[in-house]
This record gives sequence, structure tokens and C-alpha cells, in this order.
Amino acid sequence: MKNKFKNVLIVCCACVLVSFTSCDSKNVKSKYKPAFDKKTVGELNVSGFMANFEALDNAINSFNQIYPNITVNYNYNGRDKLLKYLDDHKDNDIFMCGDENILQEKNKQVFARDRCLELDDFDVSPLLKESLSYSLVNGKLYSIPIALDPIGMVVNKSLLKKHGLEIPKNYSEFLDVLKALKEKGYTPIQAANEHIYFELIFSMGMNLIANKKNAIKDLQTYADPNGKIILPTLEILEHLINEGFIDFEVNKTIHKSNYDGAILKFLEGEMPFFICTSENFSGMKKRESKSTVFPVKPFEYEYFYIPIGKNGSYVFNRPWNGLAINKDSPNKEIAIEFMRFLVQTGELDTMASVKGLRSAMKNGANERYQGLINEKAIESSVPANVIIPNEIQIALCYVAQKFGYGKFETKEEAAQKFAELCANQN
Repeated sequence: MKNKFKNVLIVCCACVLVSFTSCDSKNVKSKYKPAFDKKTVGELNVSGFMANFEALDNAINSFNQIYPNITVNYNYNGRDKLLKYLDDHKDNDIFMCGDENILQEKNKQVFARDRCLELDDFDVSPLLKESLSYSLVNGKLYSIPIALDPIGMVVNKSLLKKHGLEIPKNYSEFLDVLKALKEKGYTPIQAANEHIYFELIFSMGMNLIANKKNAIKDLQTYADPNGKIILPTLEILEHLINEGFIDFEVNKTIHKSNYDGAILKFLEGEMPFFICTSENFSGMKKRESKSTVFPVKPFEYEYFYIPIGKNGSYVFNRPWNGLAINKDSPNKEIAIEFMRFLVQTGELDTMASVKGLRSAMKNGANERYQGLINEKAIESSVPANVIIPNEIQIALCYVAQKFGYGKFETKEEAAQKFAELCANQN
């Protein structure tokens, strides 16, 4: 069981949203004033987890318009090999990092916060508070977020409209739409089996835990041995499965990565609701031309939160990776200037747009995420200052997946296993 738990941890970390705050973009951009002479000569070495990081390429080009004599190089390194990369590349100045690198002190294989330069007096006012949840530890800033990665659903708006259905705004409306679609022969909710069950209820579970006093402590100390705190999420999952709104066999036909093959499946036009992270959704636009169906039969689609709350959706604001400065960087001052440039010019917003993700900026354009901006559709959000331990997040992912696979006799048994996992990991 322990090895299986680790496998789900890897999947969840790869997968594991934001209320919109308006702000005049001109005010944000006016904050930036170059700290050095524009003729300054220098070099920065940036490393990241992506083989092709077009979003950073754009930012580098913009930076070079101000500092044409500062060369910025980008190199790929595997997420699980960050520490070795830093040991082997003493010239590294800035490195990409995830929550596991900043928050997971017990995971010695990936924990790298002690490699990060503390960003004293760094102006984060242009950023959404929620975007800093993986960056701030005990009031100290160790990284800046690149973008945000909600979990939600892609809705085939044209398909719903064809059948006279509206986009649901709460759980009651969601059930009505799902029932109508099933009666018309559709499997309403789809995604790869490795993702769909936990992604459906993950944000709700995080909200239940984050917004109840002492819930995290109770889970860590086994004060909630029955896992009652997450039972409501499993009840919803059970209902959706029992009603046939989710079909295990259908989801087996969707590629387990929930990415390329899954996206192409959605673009065939017969999938009403595709459950995925916004990182998955980010690749959808580029794959329209790869589809054999979509160019011939295009349709309108949009990304929304999953409406399983009584009054709307549950929101969990998760940053999508960050950038940290190597404390041993030979070019600390230039590295800080580059990071300051990204934030104060609003270049991070452009990076998010190029990557196809939600912006971490208060004035984010979010062209592809207008469906997430309606605050009236939000049931509750995880407070920006609440850090839910990774072990608890992974435990919920694990039991939700196994429950969806039919590995638990009852939802109560699954909830008890959740409580056991939370306590045993601490």
C-alpha cells in the first residue's frame, strides 16, 4: 500500500483558483525603473523543468530591450534532479521551483529552500496574495510565482446550447444538466481515470479543511479518525458515479496523462465536461489544428470552476511553479533585477498568457479564463494565508482515486483511510 501511495503522490504533485482583483495595468507597469545603467554588461543562467519554455523566451526578449548587453541563457533540468543540477552547475543564477522544493522539508530529495536567496524588501504588491502561497514561509519570500494552475472543467458550450442547456452555476444546476445530457446518450463528465476522481472534489476538500478551525491539526494528530471532514466530498463523488454521470470504462479510453490524447478526444466535440487542471487546458488551443475533427466542425468551449457547491464552486488558489534565485549565484544583483522586471512591468502576465495559464498578477489579462472571474459563482476559497500540508493534499487525492476505482466498500471506509494516511505521514 505504501508504494501505491507514493505513486499517487507523484501523479497528484504533477497535477497539484483565483478570485479576480482589478487593478489598473498602467499603475503596475509604472512601478518599474531600471536599477542599472542600460549599457550594463552581464549574464544570467536560468534553469527550468520545461524543455521548451516559450513564455520565458518572450520575457527575456523584453528584458533585453532594456538591457541589450545582458545575456540570459535558459537550460532544462528535470524536476526530480534539481538539487543535483544546482550542485553540478555553480553558474546557475535562477531556477524554477515547485511547492515541493519550497515547502516539503521532509522530502530531502527535492527540498531546496535552503538553496534560495531570501528576497528581502522585494515588492510583491502587483501580485495576487493567493499566488504567494508557495513562495512565502514565515514571512520570508523565497520565490516569485510564474502563473496559477486551477483545477476546473472545460465546457463544450456549443454542445450545451445545441440541447437548450445553460452552463451550470451550482451543484443543483449541475445535476440537472448532467441528467439531461445522460438522457440524450452522453457520458457527461470525462477525463483520464488517473485524474478525474480526485480533480472533481479536490478544491472542495481543500476548502472544507482550510476553513474549519483546527482541522489540519486534528488530521495530523488523528483527532478525526473517521475523516468526517472530507465525507461531503466523497458523497458527491459517490452520487456522480452511481448516477452514471462518470463512466470508468469510457475514461479508460482517454490517455492517462490527461493531456495530448485527452485534449484531442475533447476536441472531437462529443464530450460535454472535461475535468482537468488549467495546465492541461493550456495546451488545448495549440491542438485544435492537430485534431482531425475540430477544424471541420469547430465549436465554442471555455474553462470554468467545477460547480459542486450549494451556491457555486470551491476555489483553491495554487501557483504554477515559481522562480527562485540561487543563494550562491555569481550574479545576484542582476538576478534580482530580472525578477523585479518580471513583476513590476507585468511581464509575468505576458508569460502566463503565452503559457496559456492564469495570471498571478492583480491586473492579469486572463483572456482564456474569463469563466473564472465571476466572483458570484464562488462558494468559498481557501484563504491565501492557509498552507495545507502536502501530505493531506496527497491523502485526499489517493482515497478519491481509489474510491473512484471501487477499492473501498463505502465512502466511510475511504474517509477513515484518509484520516489514517494524514496521521501516519506526520
